[in-house]
Amino acid sequence: MNYKFIGIDVSKDKFDVAIKKEHGYNNMVFSRNETGLKKFITYLEENVENPWCCMEATGHYSEEIAEYLVKVQVPCSIINPMQIKNFARSKLLRNKNDILDARIITDFALANPPRKFEPRSKSQNELRGLTKLLSTLKSHLVQLKNKLDSMQGDIAKKYLIESIAELEQKISDLEKELDKVVKNDSEMNEQFKLITSIPGIGSIISYSILERIPDIKLFTHAKQFPAFIGVSPKQN
Repeated sequence: MNYKFIGIDVSKDKFDVAIKKEHGYNNMVFSRNETGLKKFITYLEENVENPWCCMEATGHYSEEIAEYLVKVQVPCSIINPMQIKNFARSKLLRNKNDILDARIITDFALANPPRKFEPRSKSQNELRGLTKLLSTLKSHLVQLKNKLDSMQGDIAKKYLIESIAELEQKISDLEKELDKVVKNDSEMNEQFKLITSIPGIGSIISYSILERIPDIKLFTHAKQFPAFIGVSPKQN
């Protein structure tokens, strides 16, 4: 099937779209919300045959759009920003803005047909949200404990101690929820057991690994995994 690659530059409140025409590009802007996405899909249905949308990896901004596209059966890809950046350099572009970025993504996809995006499972999304919240609460707990020694006044100290106890309880509850999410997903639970069998890796680190990696079967050999997570040294 001949796909029409479409570049999307995603930002917090909007996403810019670039569709290559015979002469130049057709550029559009949509709000990054459900209304904007519906308008974009309607435009594709009415104007583009066999669309394939491509965007840079911008955390949950790009993933939300990609997951929506998968839901409405529009193939899409999320591309490593370093690839786009180096591709833009190769074209000797001097200017940079959202419209140009969308065009560059379109040109990159045309020159380098990307891999299809596979959405995360519901369990992995739950795990990601819980680990982020756990990290935030633990950081806040450290701040409160650091203030305890310097806190003056019995009343203030009493409230601070109560706040620390409440936060510790919430952290404990969150860790139980994390454990529950993993155990309720048989495949994830199997991966969890394998990861924690490595000396020095406990439950919390294992949760962080599981919420970050895509389907482990996508890696064809072991060296790809450390490169993916950024711990593989390179010669320079």
